[in-house]
Amino acid sequence: MKKSILFLAFALIAISVSAQMIIWKNGETIGEYDILDVDSVTFRRSEPELPYELRILTFEDKDKKFEEYGLEAGTISTWSDLIDSPQYGGPMLYGEDVMSPTDYHWSDENNTNLCHTISWNYALGGHAISNYSSKSYGYTNADRNSLIVQFYGEDYVKDNAGNDAALGWFCVQLTTPTNGGNSGDNFAVHFGYVDFYSMSNELQGFSFEDGVARVIDHMYVTNTNYTLNQILYGVGSEAGNSFGGNYTEPTEDSWFKITAYGYANEDDDEPTSSVDFYLFQNLTPVLDWAKWDLSSLGEVVKVEFNMSASADMGGSYGLTIPAYFAYDDVAVRFDK
Repeated sequence: MKKSILFLAFALIAISVSAQMIIWKNGETIGEYDILDVDSVTFRRSEPELPYELRILTFEDKDKKFEEYGLEAGTISTWSDLIDSPQYGGPMLYGEDVMSPTDYHWSDENNTNLCHTISWNYALGGHAISNYSSKSYGYTNADRNSLIVQFYGEDYVKDNAGNDAALGWFCVQLTTPTNGGNSGDNFAVHFGYVDFYSMSNELQGFSFEDGVARVIDHMYVTNTNYTLNQILYGVGSEAGNSFGGNYTEPTEDSWFKITAYGYANEDDDEPTSSVDFYLFQNLTPVLDWAKWDLSSLGEVVKVEFNMSASADMGGSYGLTIPAYFAYDDVAVRFDK
């Protein structure tokens, strides 16, 4: 009789697609296992269900959930509408000229609720949406004009021959060495830092528009071609690019990093947490999208970023290396 009951039990398990085995010890459940193959007795432990879901800011038009709005430069109905042209001196990021105020801002409303507003214009820092990328160019001064031709055209380079101010690496400041974003075409480019010599005393970052503190799980980051050129090949003599420095090339001790600061409350003057990410270290640059875990910041209402480097990358007026990095796919935890 007992053998018949045992056989029946296994028969029922064998025809059940979602059969499970529960293991107890001392009256408590210590594991639940999915039965994949009764004949070979193969088991897979069930993963515990997370108490949150991840919502991701992708900057892709297909994922856009915000309502249409207007900027002085035009109507914004998709993420791609926020991509300025040209990259340097464009009307959305710089207004009427490179020192005019702009009303550039974006919000991932109805999704992560992360938002950003440029406080003056991009010359003093901010987060710009971009899709400019190039695997082929951007690593040596000799390649610079070829890269500018790709985005500005041959006539632009010919017309500005010898004009460092027009042909500097900052002309392609929103370009990465990747093939687009981490999960699509679009991404964001951070510019800005604060130290004793910086033009701005305001860190750049993003915040939750509804003021609710949440955990930002992770984001993906990479270098820009502008920054890579200066790190790998030294600071050129082009106008606006020397920063009073004499940096020529990196050594094994050179490093360049981002620091993310988390704020638990909107009105906090001091951050409650921080975490670093190295874009260059041990003579190795980040050339592709890399995952950066931000969960250790805890629940925050805003995150601000600063950029710093080893002493050899500093000049008479502070940081020599351009303070840029690109980011994409910001994942935020929402309670279920």
